[in-house]
Amino acid sequence: MAKGKIRKRKSRNLTRTEYRSDLEWKVSRQLTEAEIPFVYEGEVLPYIMGRKVHNYTPDFKLGPSTFLEIKGRFVNPDRDSRKLLLVQQQHPEIDLRIVFQRENQALSRDDTTTYAEWADANGFTWAGKGAVPEEWLLEFKGRLH
Repeated sequence: MAKGKIRKRKSRNLTRTEYRSDLEWKVSRQLTEAEIPFVYEGEVLPYIMGRKVHNYTPDFKLGPSTFLEIKGRFVNPDRDSRKLLLVQQQHPEIDLRIVFQRENQALSRDDTTTYAEWADANGFTWAGKGAVPEEWLLEFKGRLH
């Protein structure tokens, strides 16, 4: 595991403007309607890149070790994909899932690999179309009982 302290944040009700994207807002509404408790940006996970400790904040925390990352796109495909890979490798105890807005879109103009292909090749559990699948919602609800 990466050195550094995992920091937790308190849950609170957020307005639409307090989310970083409309897609995150949409997913928060979906989770709320399904009565799944979550904390937006609820935990900071340290990871090591090179010799330096960095911090990664998943978009949603659902329970003690389940996180959702909501991706419209990788702003910097090399950096963003490397960061997620390092977090996945250095925190095997967590369940990190990705919801892509456009899973069939290429990572960049120079790389025709799609987000879905990248996630499959790197062992991520993912969903597309900018929504949490019903199966996941049922799974998350089942963990509550």
